[in-house]
Amino acid sequence: MLRIGSVGGSKWLPQMMHNSNRLQSLTLWGCSSLLSFPTNGLPTTLTSLGIENCKKLEFLSGEMMATLTSLQSLSLSDSCDSLRSFPLGIFPNLSSLCIGNCENLESLSVAGGADENLSHLNSLDINGCRNLVSFPDGGLPTPNLTSFQVLYCDNLKLLPDRMHTLTALQDLGIANLPNVVSFAQGGLPPNLQSFGIVGVSKDLVETLLNEQLLPATLHHLEICGVWNLKSLDGKGLEHLTSLQKLEISGCESLEFLPKEGLPASLSYLSIEGCPSLKKKYRNKKGKDWRNIARIPCINIDDEITII
Repeated sequence: MLRIGSVGGSKWLPQMMHNSNRLQSLTLWGCSSLLSFPTNGLPTTLTSLGIENCKKLEFLSGEMMATLTSLQSLSLSDSCDSLRSFPLGIFPNLSSLCIGNCENLESLSVAGGADENLSHLNSLDINGCRNLVSFPDGGLPTPNLTSFQVLYCDNLKLLPDRMHTLTALQDLGIANLPNVVSFAQGGLPPNLQSFGIVGVSKDLVETLLNEQLLPATLHHLEICGVWNLKSLDGKGLEHLTSLQKLEISGCESLEFLPKEGLPASLSYLSIEGCPSLKKKYRNKKGKDWRNIARIPCINIDDEITII
């Protein structure tokens, strides 16, 4: 493992790479003057590459990327300002990809389109890429993807096409995507176990519930920061017979939980920063407390009730 930090990277990186033909893990951070990788590329033995706070660094050329056939983990954060499009299929054995705060990134691409098969990729995390506008046409060709997070991408309007084909996906998180107002045709992955919805539009949440798009496999559901959401449609939750944990926070306008009740499988309910709900459902004092009293563990603004 090799970590290169601060201004030293620009001076010593070429020399270090020259004698690192067995190197497996490389992290570059804070190399503000580093402009490019060594002309002879990086060690082909690399399995993990992290690049952080290297804004002037040109991302790997296509020729260099093609040699990193052993790369399994790539993390790119606050770096490579010139990168506009990231080629998903270039690393054939990549299993984990995290791209954060790459402000000029506009798209993720796949050379072979929907016919490409990125079978090794199981974790994809895109965070703070404010100019990201699109995913590959035809969706993500990632049949074994188990975790997918898309956070703080202000200009993104649509999640990937054909998400319902991601049958291995278990953990999905979407946060602060103000321009995403609907899901692609086909709905959500069918085997989701955990789904977090944070800071999205009221219309998106209502569509999920009204059209019963949430998969029945869900164990954990989080709804946070939807400030103008006023109620939850019970028909959108009643089929969630595996739901064990429901967390609702920062929904200041939310006044009602479903009149039909919450799923009988629920073992934990958390309500935080929802003043109207707190008043109605607080322990033994709220007028609607009896509607949730059967739930084994209830947390309302850090007041915990266990039965």
